[in-house]
Amino acid sequence: MGSISFCVSLAHNLIDHEQSPIQNKVPMKCYNYLREHLSLTTEVPVWSLISVNYNDEYVIASGQINGEIKIWSIKSQTCIETLVGHEYCVRALVSVNFNNENVIISGSADDTIKVWSLTKSVCLFTLNNHTSSVNSLITVMLNNENVVISGSSDSTIKVWSLTDKKCLFTLNGHLDSVNSLISVIFNNENVLVSASNDKKIKVWSLKSKACLFVLNGHSDFVWSLVSVMLKNEVVIVSGSYKEIKVWSINTQKCLFTLDGHTDDIRSLSSLILNNENVIVSGCFDKTIKIWSLKDRYCLFTLAGHSFGIWSLFSMTLDNETVIVSGSQDESIKIWK
Repeated sequence: MGSISFCVSLAHNLIDHEQSPIQNKVPMKCYNYLREHLSLTTEVPVWSLISVNYNDEYVIASGQINGEIKIWSIKSQTCIETLVGHEYCVRALVSVNFNNENVIISGSADDTIKVWSLTKSVCLFTLNNHTSSVNSLITVMLNNENVVISGSSDSTIKVWSLTDKKCLFTLNGHLDSVNSLISVIFNNENVLVSASNDKKIKVWSLKSKACLFVLNGHSDFVWSLVSVMLKNEVVIVSGSYKEIKVWSINTQKCLFTLDGHTDDIRSLSSLILNNENVIVSGCFDKTIKIWSLKDRYCLFTLAGHSFGIWSLFSMTLDNETVIVSGSQDESIKIWK
């Protein structure tokens, strides 16, 4: 199963080397962390994370490097379920309502996508079509159906029907692994944005099944994406090696670059802080940084993980926004 250990000292987790003027107004601390104790290995990194509704409780689902998916209850402070079926690392997780049930969809380094019933704790079915690792998953509405979109190391993006259990179509264009996917509204259409090891960000029309344009500017692999409102415009934020770029989808240009990390930025999220949309970045340099896009600087840094951070997201816990991060150090940390 699993357990939670509460941090004894919180002050060391907050590094104020940027000397932000709002630092003292924003108390962030390591709330607690879930430490998984496995009998087979002591080194099982957490690769992917999501929050999902399970029996009217919001729980955390973690994708493990050993192919397992673990469901963690924050209330009981334990691992309450383990989903077994993937052969290799679970690199992507997403949740969606399917047949009046909240299901988990997982993408793995075994090249497959699995759809899981939480109520029955079983795999409902498997989607096979990729020829390499599935790195990213999102769900969008397309033709009045909730479809799943996957990005893979085979350089393709595939759109799947859960109802028909098949691939509807494939988007080709990237020259290397597709690492991250998001959807945004552009010209009154829900478009797809993809990030790749080919250093490019592509924007796709799902209606025409074509690439609309490419955002060029990164000099290294693009690992992560998130969208956020900035000055009444939806902007795309991308994470690469050491840098975060903020893009205008309207002008198709990079607005500015945020520097501060010292390694690959593998995960991005957003939250509202003091009535401002801020960006949260998780990096292989073991830190989480919170960025003001309005002022274009790092507000503060959260340190506490002992190895690189693979995944993070924000959620509401007890009417408060928290950050949840997963790392190579076999831990999930909840920050508030």
